[in-house]
Amino acid sequence: MLPSPCAAELQDIVDRRGLCVTVYAETGPRAALDDAIHEASLLLRRDEDDLTRTAILDRLREVASTVRTPVPAGTAIFATATDVRSIPLQSSSAAVGAGARVQVADRFLVAPLLADLDSRIPVMVLALSQNSVRLVDAGAEPPRVVAVPGMPTSLRSYDDLDLTNDRQTLAHLRTSEEPTIRERQYVRAIDDAIAEVIDPEALLVVAAAEPLAGLFAELSRHQRLAEPGIAGNADESTPDELALASLPAVERERAAVRHRQLTRLAEFPDRRLVTGDPATVLAAGALGALDTLFVDPGAPDADGYAEEAARAAHAGDGRIVSASESELPEHAVATAILRYPVDADEPGVG
Repeated sequence: MLPSPCAAELQDIVDRRGLCVTVYAETGPRAALDDAIHEASLLLRRDEDDLTRTAILDRLREVASTVRTPVPAGTAIFATATDVRSIPLQSSSAAVGAGARVQVADRFLVAPLLADLDSRIPVMVLALSQNSVRLVDAGAEPPRVVAVPGMPTSLRSYDDLDLTNDRQTLAHLRTSEEPTIRERQYVRAIDDAIAEVIDPEALLVVAAAEPLAGLFAELSRHQRLAEPGIAGNADESTPDELALASLPAVERERAAVRHRQLTRLAEFPDRRLVTGDPATVLAAGALGALDTLFVDPGAPDADGYAEEAARAAHAGDGRIVSASESELPEHAVATAILRYPVDADEPGVG
């Protein structure tokens, strides 16, 4: 699973006040981070003294030098004159689109981070062939191979036919029995083994050539199997390469989850609990009444409304879903499903 800040660390980022520099960037093109630091330098030059500006820029450069590319897909950096944090993003598209986004203000820009955290998906890659089997945690930082007790290491190692150690009989069975029968047994054994260690909610991306890719898709009991997976033999692929190859499947799954949430919004039965009115959304946030907030964290937010709404949803344990304005009713900047009706005009509310 992609590393996430602990509750205390996240709350410190949300609550921090003072001179705060926030950077969201794709990690693929290194130039995006370099350009972001340059932009931060220009923004800081307007108002800050050289000592403070130098301290912040030094911290940004230090963190940027440690960011791995091109996995994870994005990174969020939160810097002050005294400290800096870097948090990997599972997807950079919602936060910055392409390139980078920089803010210098009296608090950090957290809406893109909160939206990313709320929509993260555990991702595992199964690199499968007749010669080797590996389960890779593609969301780990860095990606790593996971030990799976009892999992066959290859088709050759999986030999449930050799019950008597009779080599002559075994050779006869191997040449006379349909190969796909042994492969099906092999795939089932792998599926049984990984079921003991994999999160049922994890997206499982299979990296395999046919016929094993098709057999695994047919026989696996895992309910969140990426279709399609990673085509071709992956025996020589490193965990980093497998994690990178899994990103299109991750984006498809995140898009599917977003679509289901938008469908829920469109079909929500009690329309009194659906609102795009800014005053009502913020009033509901103040009361802890935001169940789900749909917001575009990468859109321009001159008045800070989207940021305030996201902070309120986070404070009330509401869910934050990234959605473009074009996907929301009446192209609202933010739309919410409420836990109960809220009247923004009621005395004492808002």
